[in-house]
Amino acid sequence: MKQKKLFEKEGPRIITHSATACFQECRVKWQYRYEREIVPTEPQTALDFGTAIHAGLEFWFKTGISEGAVTAGVSRGAELGMSSEDLCKIQAMLEKYTEVYNKEEEFEVISVEKTFNVKLRNPKTLRYSRTYRFQGKIDALVKWDNAYYIMEHKTTSSITDKYIEAIELKAQIALYAMAMESEGYPIKGAIYDILEKPAIRMAQGETEEEFEARKAALLAKSKTGKTTATRKEAETPEDFLKRCREKLGTSAFKRVILPLDFDRKLEALGNLWKAAKDMMHPQIYPTSGACVAFGKVCPYLSLCRAKGDMGRCEGEYKFFRANAELEETR
Repeated sequence: MKQKKLFEKEGPRIITHSATACFQECRVKWQYRYEREIVPTEPQTALDFGTAIHAGLEFWFKTGISEGAVTAGVSRGAELGMSSEDLCKIQAMLEKYTEVYNKEEEFEVISVEKTFNVKLRNPKTLRYSRTYRFQGKIDALVKWDNAYYIMEHKTTSSITDKYIEAIELKAQIALYAMAMESEGYPIKGAIYDILEKPAIRMAQGETEEEFEARKAALLAKSKTGKTTATRKEAETPEDFLKRCREKLGTSAFKRVILPLDFDRKLEALGNLWKAAKDMMHPQIYPTSGACVAFGKVCPYLSLCRAKGDMGRCEGEYKFFRANAELEETR
């Protein structure tokens, strides 16, 4: 099956932050995802978790209805085939989030999940390019104290000072600010809306074999030859949801305001422009350090080992349009 190229011979060259970040991480991974349009068939838990939370927050920012936001998030997670453990965490997080922010916000919501498709600027001349267009989606555009801000939702396992310092260095928000300015919204800064996941796991039960093995080990150590051990039962979703609710406090939610000045935007634009030119006629090579990073294995590792031959990875991959979520620009 012939796959379309990211850059066609005719028409504008579409650039997205996701594609650029992937290209900078590993060019082979970029080629699989954005040129050959291949995705793993196995769910990507971390990405799916964020997608489900975003669905709930989108409903909340559009309607202000807590129950509907929770339902939207949990339903999206279920559609993605997420585990009962993750669905409970999503429900608890959205319940607590809407409780914490269940008041009149200081800002006015202008748009939610707003997509854009704008001409890219040359960082040296600031003139609009006749070749490149920048496409993406912002979580929310808000107006606060007579100024416009981009709101970006983030989920993390722990809200630490280092985490906040790291997201402040990311170029994505500065690029999105320039996109909104192209549409007539002068952006003063960004509001990072951070949600922390409950750091607990659902208790798993024992199989009969596991219990018998544990019981035998206890009996071997017992001086009386007896034990009161009983088989461990799996935790029910209801009980786990209750524990998630108890675990979440107001400290699990934080908003960080980041000013965006001209120099920061220009620096991000320069990096994007360079990546765009590199992607026009790319030299494709793997980045070995990306195969296993931060304890996580790249989802394309099997395909890399098979030299890109999907036939040698039966059932592991499928075709799916790149940037499908951005096709309807509004």
